[in-house]
Amino acid sequence: MFIRDLGKYTTLIIEGKRLPKYSEYRYDFYKATYHPRQKGTKVKVYVKEASAYKVIKKVKGFMDYIGLKPEETEKNEVHDTQE
Repeated sequence: MFIRDLGKYTTLIIEGKRLPKYSEYRYDFYKATYHPRQKGTKVKVYVKEASAYKVIKKVKGFMDYIGLKPEETEKNEVHDTQE
């Protein structure tokens, strides 16, 4: 799992999982926004069950769109959730 905080309430998340119908891991890329005064979390899914290549392209496009440079991503957290 890869987590990148964009602000106080917004986080980018990439989750990988092995699915029976694929030979390699598949990844979901989404943005979650939590509003403390509202119930629930708003989730915007960019890619679901995609290859690593497709997710990397989508993340790069998103980073370019918001103006985030690769060297600014060094503060990211990577969580290994493999069982």
